[in-house]
Amino acid sequence: MKYCEYCGQANDVNSNYCIRCGSNLNHEMSNYNLNQTITNDENTYNLDNAKYKYRYTLALLIYFFAFYILAIIIQYIVQLIVININHIDIDDLLENEALYTKFSSDILAWTNFLTYTITLVCLIPLLLPVIKRDIHDFGKNKKFYFQWVGLGIVIMYVGTIAANMIVTILTMGIDTGGTSENQATINEILGSGTFNMIMMSIITIFLAPVLEELVFRKSLFGLFKKNTIKVVIFSSIIFAAIHVIPACLTILLQIFSSEASWLDLYVEFIYIISYLGQAFAISFVYHKSKSNILPSIFIHFINNLLAIIVNILLMYFTF
Repeated sequence: MKYCEYCGQANDVNSNYCIRCGSNLNHEMSNYNLNQTITNDENTYNLDNAKYKYRYTLALLIYFFAFYILAIIIQYIVQLIVININHIDIDDLLENEALYTKFSSDILAWTNFLTYTITLVCLIPLLLPVIKRDIHDFGKNKKFYFQWVGLGIVIMYVGTIAANMIVTILTMGIDTGGTSENQATINEILGSGTFNMIMMSIITIFLAPVLEELVFRKSLFGLFKKNTIKVVIFSSIIFAAIHVIPACLTILLQIFSSEASWLDLYVEFIYIISYLGQAFAISFVYHKSKSNILPSIFIHFINNLLAIIVNILLMYFTF
């Protein structure tokens, strides 16, 4: 037997190329014995971790730097540019609520678009070897992966419905506004003009699925030695948390300045449950689809596409 050093697949001794990933076995094979108790998929996962762990670690660091430090810098620069180009008077901006709302939406749209774009430009070259491997593997077994895409969508919407029911129960009798701060911001940008709507749609439908799956599935899973259900749960919680924690921190600061209450913090934090249905479904599919990132991206893409379509229809059309 020839074992592919790249993916761990067992091949016939006369094979020149791996039947799973297509690697050249004459250059990328080791005649070591993989006759162990672990499965071939687990071995593949371990090989990926050993070979690319530093890339996964760096990808996570880049993401958190980009969205918690770089985004602030970008927002400041964009504000200066918009103010100077449009000759906006700061006093007028602060006194005119409509002008301030439009200004804030424009800044948020550009800040998000630039942050997502810059981060992806950094991550794709860094993770290109595993992306290429996953694309090649997907092409070899489309039926298997598309089956998991379909199952993932079903699991996601069942989980989302259940999660929303739990949120409704936990917030019964409380005026919540009907959505999380993250979703409210997206809705605000979508409704602030055609150009902002286009930018927000591109972010939500195309940039976010690719970026977030590379970070919270490929890279986060890559920090662990084994692809287990425990990692699925951990990844789901982290993914859900990043959608509500920034708003929770803002509310916490407002509590100390008497601008918000502990009830506001509770309501926002509860919305973490709403994101868990989607997060678990995508993480579970990544777990079951041999750590291939493409099914997760497709599920994330479909979910965000439908969400954007529904939001736009509700905003611009009355039935």
